[in-house]
Amino acid sequence: MADERQRQHEQARNEEPARAQHAEELLERGDELMDENNWDEAKDAYMAALEIFLCLQDDEGKTKCQLQVAVCLYLQGEFSKAVPLLRECLHLCTTSPVLSGNELNRAITLLALGVCLTALAQYTEAEAVLREAVVIQRKKL
Repeated sequence: MADERQRQHEQARNEEPARAQHAEELLERGDELMDENNWDEAKDAYMAALEIFLCLQDDEGKTKCQLQVAVCLYLQGEFSKAVPLLRECLHLCTTSPVLSGNELNRAITLLALGVCLTALAQYTEAEAVLREAVVIQRKKL
């Protein structure tokens, strides 16, 4: 039994690079579909990539996918569905060792969240979030 578990673990580890590559390809396909204004199919591609990144425990890939899914939802007018994804992205931007230093990603996520909150008439929070995004952007300029 232990030998079988060890074999399965080895096999999964050996498959990780191929799975990560497939997830990156799905991300690229999603970007192409976004360029074509095909939000539904782009969202599907990002969701498929997200599932792979979740299995691989890849915070950076997960955050990219979640942000892109949220953008698709925003562009489809589904602001209330985008907000939780954007909040999770912000959480990862501050807690993940891989992402914590990437202020540009944080600013982009804050901007998207602020736009969604504005569309949902949550103006007080939207203003605070957008101001934070502006502060980060000014530091980067």
